[in-house]
Amino acid sequence: MLEAAFTFLPLCWLAFGTVDFGYYFYVQHNVQGAVREAARRGVVQGATAGDMQAAADNVMVACGLGAHALSGSSNAGGAAGSFVTASMDFPYTAMGVPPARVPKTAVTATMVMMKE
Repeated sequence: MLEAAFTFLPLCWLAFGTVDFGYYFYVQHNVQGAVREAARRGVVQGATAGDMQAAADNVMVACGLGAHALSGSSNAGGAAGSFVTASMDFPYTAMGVPPARVPKTAVTATMVMMKE
């Protein structure tokens, strides 16, 4: 019984750490995808910041994270050859037990693309 207790606790600690890191990378992947889609939407002629936000919301809602505002979107209505920037700061709460948990409090992503 004592040996089981000594091995069970570290195994649980590692299991929760693995789940925490896996979820963090899932969130990071989807935030980057949402920002990329927002920038892709912003590079077309006639696009607005609202179009960029709608594209980001579609990705975030589809992956189950819910709509989240872009923290920065610039030059959506600019001229051809200018750059469009989209960025997002998504809050993240770690689930694991230290030190086997992600030491971040937010997932950030930025995308810069040239307007068509």
